[in-house]
Amino acid sequence: MKLIMTGLDHKRADLAVREMFALTKENTQRLLASIKGSEGVSGCVIISTCNRTELYVSLFEEAFFEPSKALCAHLGRDHAEFGALFSDTAGERALEHLCRVASGLDSQIVGDDQIITQVRDALELSRCQGCTDSYVETAFKLAVKAAKSIKTNVILKSHQGASIPAKAVEKLKTTCDLDGRNAVVIGNGQMGRLAGKLLLDERMNVTVTLREYKKGVIDVPDGANTIGYSERYKAIGQSDVVVSATTSPHFTIHHKELAGLARLPDIIVDLAVPRDVEPLIGEIPGVMLLTIDDITGESRALAPESLIMIEAIIEEHVGKYNRWLRFKEGVPLNIKVYAVGLGPGDPGYMTPEAREAIKNSDVIIGYTGYVELIRELTVEKKVVVTGMKSERKRCESAIKEALKGKKVAVVSSGDAGIYGMAGLLYELAEKHPEVEIEVIPGVTAANSAAAVLGSPLTNDFAVISLSDLLTPWDVIEKRLDAASAADFVLCFYNPQSKRRRGYLEKACRIALRHKPHETKCGYVRNAFRGGNGESRVCTLAELAEAPVDMFTTVIIGNSCTKVINGKLVTVRGYSI
Repeated sequence: MKLIMTGLDHKRADLAVREMFALTKENTQRLLASIKGSEGVSGCVIISTCNRTELYVSLFEEAFFEPSKALCAHLGRDHAEFGALFSDTAGERALEHLCRVASGLDSQIVGDDQIITQVRDALELSRCQGCTDSYVETAFKLAVKAAKSIKTNVILKSHQGASIPAKAVEKLKTTCDLDGRNAVVIGNGQMGRLAGKLLLDERMNVTVTLREYKKGVIDVPDGANTIGYSERYKAIGQSDVVVSATTSPHFTIHHKELAGLARLPDIIVDLAVPRDVEPLIGEIPGVMLLTIDDITGESRALAPESLIMIEAIIEEHVGKYNRWLRFKEGVPLNIKVYAVGLGPGDPGYMTPEAREAIKNSDVIIGYTGYVELIRELTVEKKVVVTGMKSERKRCESAIKEALKGKKVAVVSSGDAGIYGMAGLLYELAEKHPEVEIEVIPGVTAANSAAAVLGSPLTNDFAVISLSDLLTPWDVIEKRLDAASAADFVLCFYNPQSKRRRGYLEKACRIALRHKPHETKCGYVRNAFRGGNGESRVCTLAELAEAPVDMFTTVIIGNSCTKVINGKLVTVRGYSI
């Protein structure tokens, strides 16, 4: 089963076009029934608001259905004329879009307070029509949960979020003093009631029109007067401000009737799509007509850090849907992350298994410099790169992508299990036992540097990183002293960086406690990364002054290490 959607919104269509595709409740019900009866359709939901008209459909995999054509056909619109204004997406993209819509991120007012209720109501209407299935039900429920989380954890904390009526009242306050003036609100739905309440808060005298009187309690804002809808022009003739917010398919205020009034309001605000107020009214001298597009065009954008948090929340809920979908359809989860060792850098030294893992992955994650080494293998794949000191972020991203059903490769230079990402991946995946970590070994720096220098690791050796970012220097010093005293060959990773100066010199002084000054040593920079790199054989006394950096591997020999024909060799003890 696949989720598809089509939609037309305020970003692609102006008000005149949007109202052509706006749907009343009755029209929505008829369209839902028609689409649900289409071949291959399992479920459908329609969202129709002032900002958008969107159709979501769960479709059998083999079925063919063009949702934008279905919408146009039902409304009697020419698809050839309007089809380019629709945006079509499917699968994850459709659900991501729905999450943004429900959160108010795609509304004219960022963080629109009303849209989450409108999305929930759209699902309920379809459910009452018998037009939903488990796929659209699950997608919409997760989108609403994502929207609630975004609202609570991001939008409210960033002091964003508003409603169209609130924006309208803000606009009114910039044009005139509202205190003590008269206002008429046409429509007593959610938007009309909120507009009435906000105008009362500004100490206006508010009258709300009602279509008909019903038995029981009438839900109008406290302090508002009520009149019948048929008496609206009389009230308008005594008002300064008029707000119309109905779901009527017809005009609530006509030019002819308004122009005939002895007294005209100063401002009329039309919050409806399709419009409640006949556009010609905007040409009457002395009357300011504001449409929904006039009052929502100045919404403030969210900060970059807020957008990052929002994307993470959406990713989480899309991942939940993907896992549910696989379980629902009996598809093995196969949630896998490859920890791939790229080797020293030269493509010729990358293992076939590493290439195959990258080839089979949907997402490639790694440090910027390492991903650059395999650029030709990442074409048409999602690539996530970060800078230094972002190892945790890389691994967390990998697990999140895997939980969404993606195959992920986290790449490290050398071997992923030797000062690489494999260990951290296992740690972070401890809470997600369903995530399988597969380590793909690579040629580590000790191997490649030893090969350039000769054969210095023929006997027992100890590999020690001189970086104290994660290991305290006093611990490193103890290990250096013990390994030197035991006559191990020493191999140093990360001997020096721009911030960490003098670490190799300190390590050499510790080694000199147990090894003679003439001990044979060597160092290699960028071994097998575009050639054999830069290398030199020297003594322990000379090594302390060597020009090393993070791309350099250092080897200090033991008592059996010698130089043979210019190469550094540790003699193991064979009889010759």
